[in-house]
Amino acid sequence: MTPDELRDYAATLILEHARDVEYLSIHEMAEQHLDAGEISDEDAKTVADLIGKSDITVDFPGGAA
Repeated sequence: MTPDELRDYAATLILEHARDVEYLSIHEMAEQHLDAGEISDEDAKTVADLIGKSDITVDFPGGAA
């Protein structure tokens, strides 16, 4: 594969999996990232919706594979 093909393939894999966050992970990660230590089900659903609507960009430093 050419360097461009490798970058394109890597970007495709990243983008395909970037929004694949399990609902349970949203609750588990909240314990580490929120001052309250937990997240309500309503807020977790909102976070899941936001993940699904997100725009994700893949950039490789220096443009090299």
